[in-house]
Amino acid sequence: MKKPPIELSLKQKIYLYAIIAFLIVTIGVNVGLLAYKNQHPSEFLIYVNDVDRYENGNTALRVGEFSTTIKIAMGQERKNCYSAIVEVDSNGKIVWEYTPKNPAQSHIDHEIKKREFKERMGYFYTDCLQDRIVFVDYQTQEITWDYWLGDINWTALNSSWDKKHYYNQPDILDWSHLNDIDFHNYSDWESMLLSIRDFNLIVEVNLTSAQNRTSAHEDDIIWWYGGDGILACPHNPDYLPNGNIIIVDSNNRRFIEVNMSSSEIVWEWNQSNIITWPRDCDLMPDGEHYLITDCDKTFILNKNTK
Repeated sequence: MKKPPIELSLKQKIYLYAIIAFLIVTIGVNVGLLAYKNQHPSEFLIYVNDVDRYENGNTALRVGEFSTTIKIAMGQERKNCYSAIVEVDSNGKIVWEYTPKNPAQSHIDHEIKKREFKERMGYFYTDCLQDRIVFVDYQTQEITWDYWLGDINWTALNSSWDKKHYYNQPDILDWSHLNDIDFHNYSDWESMLLSIRDFNLIVEVNLTSAQNRTSAHEDDIIWWYGGDGILACPHNPDYLPNGNIIIVDSNNRRFIEVNMSSSEIVWEWNQSNIITWPRDCDLMPDGEHYLITDCDKTFILNKNTK
């Protein structure tokens, strides 16, 4: 004898239909979002790394998409990665914008600097994806100069950095994580200060000579500080008025002032109970305080505080 078919009550039917409708809508929305994201990658999980205010009231921002960071970390294809330099006026209107033509080959990361270079105005930026410094012309939006760390013979700078050392292995994923650039005018020549996070290294480059080369060369590196066991994931080194350099030693959770002549630490502030993962340390106009940026807070530090 066959069992009679199960009859659902009205309440059960409504509940079942509601579940089916929910699943259809959920799947449809997610498929739609994925399709839209592929067409408009810049509209999802946007974050800002650097902001600069200019005398004319304009503000420049380095913006990117968070999924780019994930893709780099996982070694995934980056065809839809988004990064840009955006300049806005005092009313928030975009007056200039630059996005790399091929996002799989170039990515604007961390630091941007607007300045004149070879008698042309433009932006320098750090390209973590390609381990290089890039200059893009403001008017033409063409890349007219770059400085790739992979061209440098690091063994020539320090014999302990031999061919097997990871400094000489540019094929490693996220090899250098070049994250900052600063400039200094020495009257008759100009320098470029670089923070190479995953090298645990700060280097000063003679930009005056480097700008005339077609590729980076170790002869242009005139000073370096750090290496494994000295620095750990440094960020944002800056030239100080007294000729020293301030360095954010992030993984060691400290700020250090280094004398460039002796390479000695002349000032250090290390309060691991306060600092989480510091990213910036800017000397304020009074010369006595630092504006600190941590990953989860900001504060002002008196230089005389121990």
